[in-house]
Amino acid sequence: MDKQIPQSADAIIINEDIGRYIIENANMAIIVTQELILKFVNSATELLTGYARNDLINHPFTQLVHPDDLALIIDRYKQRVQGKDVPASYEFRIITQQGICRWVEIKAERIKWQNDYATLCFLSDITASKNAQQELKATLQQMHDIMEFQPDPTYVINNDRKVIAWNKAMEEMTGVKREAIIGQGDYAYSLPLYNERRPILIDLIFSSSEEATSKYSYVKAHGDKLYGENFISHLNNGKGIHAWGIASPLFDQTGKQIGAIETIRDVTERKETEERLRQSESRFRLIADNVNEGFWVVDFMSRQCLYSNPALDNIYAMQLTNVSADEMFAKIHPDELDMVKKERSSGKSKELEYRIVRPDGDVRWLRSRGFAVTDENGKTVRLIGVTTDITIFKKAAQEAENHRLQMIQSDKMATLGVLVSGVAHEINNPNNYLMLNSKIIERAWKDVLPLMDEHYKNHPEFTIADLNYGEARELLPDIIQGLSDGTKRIKRIVESLRNYARKDTAVLNQEIMINNIVESSLVLLSNMIHKATNNFETHLAEGLPCIKGNSQQLEQVIINIVSNACQSLGNRSRRIDLYTQREDSWVVLKVVDQGCGISVENASKIFDPFFTTKQDIGGTGLGLSISKNIIQNHNGTIEFESLAGKGSTVTLRLPAIETRGKGKE
Repeated sequence: MDKQIPQSADAIIINEDIGRYIIENANMAIIVTQELILKFVNSATELLTGYARNDLINHPFTQLVHPDDLALIIDRYKQRVQGKDVPASYEFRIITQQGICRWVEIKAERIKWQNDYATLCFLSDITASKNAQQELKATLQQMHDIMEFQPDPTYVINNDRKVIAWNKAMEEMTGVKREAIIGQGDYAYSLPLYNERRPILIDLIFSSSEEATSKYSYVKAHGDKLYGENFISHLNNGKGIHAWGIASPLFDQTGKQIGAIETIRDVTERKETEERLRQSESRFRLIADNVNEGFWVVDFMSRQCLYSNPALDNIYAMQLTNVSADEMFAKIHPDELDMVKKERSSGKSKELEYRIVRPDGDVRWLRSRGFAVTDENGKTVRLIGVTTDITIFKKAAQEAENHRLQMIQSDKMATLGVLVSGVAHEINNPNNYLMLNSKIIERAWKDVLPLMDEHYKNHPEFTIADLNYGEARELLPDIIQGLSDGTKRIKRIVESLRNYARKDTAVLNQEIMINNIVESSLVLLSNMIHKATNNFETHLAEGLPCIKGNSQQLEQVIINIVSNACQSLGNRSRRIDLYTQREDSWVVLKVVDQGCGISVENASKIFDPFFTTKQDIGGTGLGLSISKNIIQNHNGTIEFESLAGKGSTVTLRLPAIETRGKGKE
């Protein structure tokens, strides 16, 4: 039924003040059109169109309509005034007085205006909403386009959990077409994936679900995104796939959540590769953890040890995984440190031999083979290598070298023995002649002495060898005695040389008086001692028990120790003292000198083969090393104490035996 309107606007104003007030102050534009001519407009219409009321009343309504919507407006108006059934509400565009296009929603009814049909229209400005819809539509289209070209299966649901997007990759993975699932709710998106309707990763964007979370190997949140991984058993023709998913909320321009999106990626190949890698690493660790060689991996850029096997940790006596390269370098012996740093820093593959000092101070020899791992540009990114403890081989090689040198020395000594024997024979013959004749001369002197005394009484000018007889009588007995003593000394020296050079039987079962060995050694050293010092004293205890061993070897030790003491003095005013004594069940020999001494650093190496501080005078570094071996073979000990600039003390301790009892030495 058409609504009746008073015959004039004046009647409305006079009789219905309240209605007029409402119309004038309404937020929406209110107009009356008749024959598409504006007959009435309120204040909101002026605001909407930008025209003054006088510019609107009795002017065509069509002047406001966008040209593209003009036909629609005319058609709807004609049908409405004819009483036909047309939509009461629809949308179109107007052009404001400023030329701005606005979207409006119109709600119209046919009425009687001044005895003729007209339309009463209510206009609402929906420009902002329309623009938002268009932007949303554009965004959705853009998202749709992106999804279509997205190689990973992707779908979108709205807040009602209905599917609003399902890309081609999703169709290919599940076999479900877009048309069959768009608009579907009730967990319809779960069916193609899991053969059941239930919450999945995308649903956790809206609310937590223990049921959904339990189906994944892990679910992790990062910001407003969720990451999950699981195995989807019935996809890939029943073979299943390992799937990695990421779900995140969707928001409109106002920040309101309007849905959620999930992307699924088939990571089966990656998982299989990881599994093969895990198995490979497991086999590698099984091998690496059970070999004797140390295995290591170092990151070349961070200079950090990424892996060390138990064998390497045992070699270094410390855990090396995650230790920096600098900490590893700190264990390398100072003598090889620069070399190792230079070679390893080059990033080149090379085999090195060097020493390390373990935390307990033990020194180990290592052979390390390093290999460079490069990236696609040929740049070294890692060093991997194998390290072997070769200490035992180094010691064996050193012992072999020592043995070789000792053999050379033994050969020299054997040759010297032959020479000494020959020389001794050559010396003994004239010396025996001198010894025999010195005795004859001594007896002859005694026989002629009374005659010469008698002759001297009568001939005081009497001389012998250009000496006055009185002087000659005083000197000649001493000369004759000196000749006899000299020949005896020559005989002792020759005997000592022959004994020292005699071939060593290496038998250690002789019963030996230590003082006798000292005295025979000092005979050979007398000239060296005389040149080295004016202050050499022996303090030999009496009544010492015997020791069991090899006299030649012990004589070699004493000669070596006293020789070292003589060479250390520097001037003849400094002294050397040699002591023998008994301490409990030990026979002790001690040599104390006031020589130059040895530094603490070198003192620890004094018994090492080939270590010497006397290179300038031909020292071989074997004397004390051989001496130590000899004393140890005699079940004894040798100790060395020294202070640089103060002197040194060498102490030998040999086990005493009581089989012969104590005798005078």
